[in-house]
This record gives sequence, C-alpha cells and structure tokens, in this order.
Amino acid sequence: MTTPGTPAVLRSELGVRGSWYADRACAQRAIALALPAIEAAVARPEVSGGGFLSIVVVDPALAPGDCTFEEAILAEHPIGDRARWDADYGMFARAKARQAWLHGVDTHRLQALQPHRLRVGDVAVWGAVCLDGIVVGVSGAHPWYDEAFATMIAASLRALVKEAAARQHEPFVGPRPGAADAAR
Repeated sequence: MTTPGTPAVLRSELGVRGSWYADRACAQRAIALALPAIEAAVARPEVSGGGFLSIVVVDPALAPGDCTFEEAILAEHPIGDRARWDADYGMFARAKARQAWLHGVDTHRLQALQPHRLRVGDVAVWGAVCLDGIVVGVSGAHPWYDEAFATMIAASLRALVKEAAARQHEPFVGPRPGAADAAR
C-alpha cells in the first residue's frame, strides 16, 4: 500500500492496482475542488435537513471482478459531526456507490429504469453516479442533491485525470521500463 508521499513512479513496484492517474490523492483533490459548493449547499435545510453528508469515491480502473468493493474505494469524506448524524450516511453512500460500481450505471437510472437488476439487500435510495466509469456515491441530502454532488466530484476527478494525462509524454502510461532500475 502506498502512502500519500509515495512517488507515483513507485506505485507499480509496490503492487498497487487500479488507475494510474485516478489514485487516492487525486480523488481527495477532486473532493476538495467541489467541497466549497457542496458544504454551502448542505448548510441549507431544504438540501440536507441535518447538514450531514458522506462521500465515497471508487477507483475507475478496478472492476467488480478485480477486487472487493472495499478494496476499490479510493476516498471517503464525511461532512458534519458524525456523532450527531441521525443515520449512518457513510453506510448509505458506500451502498449507493457499490450499486453503481457493480452495475456501471447511475443509481437513479438503475432504480427508475432497470429495477429488474436490483437484488435483495440493495439500497432503495439513489444518489450515486457512474460518469465515464468514475463512480461516486453521496448520502445525506435529498437524492437529487446527492446525485448532483456526486456528479460534481466525478467531473472534478475526470478533469484532474485529463490534466495529468495531458502531461504524459511517454508511449505507455506509468514509469518508463527500466526507470526504477536506473533510480537504484
């Protein structure tokens, strides 16, 4: 497992799976980009009655056959004092994100247009998106706001990844073959 300070060139050497660009640090930056707007909205009672929210971001390069859902989670971020939460919004955000990850579709679309795909134990509320394979689940506000906040974070992550990929000047993603050996 990498630490926040581990250089990207070492991630593959450490056996880290998943997206080269959309890693934990990138997911945290995407949350930070959207957070000012989300926090301002969550403070409004008509958006989130309690002012609480939970966010879950999933690695877009890890599919259900690659790992467990828990292993695919890149970042989680709570808003509001968890001791005062009136529900386990973290559990709901994870359940929404898991559904979107398993099915590769927004949870509103899944529940409204494809309910035949739902299984016993699936969460019956929506608020997760799958934007170009980037899954973000949010819970704590009305579901239409959860979905909007998830979309903001997913779009921010996509922009950060596009920026990083634009700086790639090698023919393959990741470190140059032999670059790690040369550094030793």
